[in-house]
Amino acid sequence: MILVDRALRARADEGRPIRVGLLGAGFMARGLVNQIANSTPGMQVAVVYARRPAQALAICRDAGLAPVPCD
Repeated sequence: MILVDRALRARADEGRPIRVGLLGAGFMARGLVNQIANSTPGMQVAVVYARRPAQALAICRDAGLAPVPCD
């Protein structure tokens, strides 16, 4: 994992993080979004899609992200 951590940190320093999209907004997505947003430099949550948009927005808010809802 040290190689991956170094590569992710380098991407963060270069301003080109890996953008992650999630399909679904259940229990696992909540933990994953929180982990990426708060503990993984070099990765960025780009989109969370859910059948119930309110769930996707709640996950983003809980992780401290500023959600941008799509209509």
